[in-house]
Amino acid sequence: MNPNFDINTIKAIAIDLDGTVLLPSAILSDKTLSVFKKCMEQGLQIIIATGRSVQAAEPYRAALETTGSMVYYNGAEIVRMPENKIIHHLFLSRELTLACALIARRRRVHFHVFFADEDDPEIEVLMAENPSEASNLYQKRTGLDFQYGNIDDLLQKNDTQSCIKGLFIAQAQELEEIRTELYGKFKNEINIVKSAENFLEILNKKASKGAGLCFVMEERNLEASQIIAFGDEENDLSLFTAAGFSCAPGNARDTVKAAADLVIGANTENGVAEFLETYYLNRVPGSHLPV
Repeated sequence: MNPNFDINTIKAIAIDLDGTVLLPSAILSDKTLSVFKKCMEQGLQIIIATGRSVQAAEPYRAALETTGSMVYYNGAEIVRMPENKIIHHLFLSRELTLACALIARRRRVHFHVFFADEDDPEIEVLMAENPSEASNLYQKRTGLDFQYGNIDDLLQKNDTQSCIKGLFIAQAQELEEIRTELYGKFKNEINIVKSAENFLEILNKKASKGAGLCFVMEERNLEASQIIAFGDEENDLSLFTAAGFSCAPGNARDTVKAAADLVIGANTENGVAEFLETYYLNRVPGSHLPV
């Protein structure tokens, strides 16, 4: 808890997208767009910190008209927008990616990978081995198209693309079993986080939203005490640690709400926008946030 966080010192917010600022239909409400743009007019920086790829997050960034370095793939890639300039990235090893594909085949669960170019963030390949109900749902959620084929074969190709993130989609219990198995084999080179109840994301050991935000803070010349983080899922916990103050919407996972400095309205209630309108746009000198 940070009962002495002075809202007048805030210079930026770090926002998760899905489940936090997006409605369940994966859109930005008119209320959120309006409040965010008013905040930016007053000098507030909006830092997107998402598990989404650059392409999948771009419609929201463009709608908000926020610029500068952003956190994608749960911190595995930092890109300066709208220039599309990659300033940092962390890839998965070939051995780890192959092991995940093998587990998915053995367990008969959905697994897909993002192959990202080392220089151009607009070059992304989203790949799964077979179409499934899970891939159809993910496609509808993100607007991204899948390529289907053998992941091993693509990894064998001598090109500039590398695997930046893997994602399992399955029932919660099976995901926990997969997490345990992977940590047992790759504990020194893997970070595993849930981004939704049925989504388990596989990342480079050094990749996290929090680490990504620290990278962005240095580039933007910001301090933790000047940032409020907003998030709803396990993958947002590191974001809370990196920022000076943290807020979880009412729909967040219980462990995330427990870790937050403040629980605000749910995403269906435009919780982030309501918070910013109340405590930032209408702030008064010397005011502190309620905790």
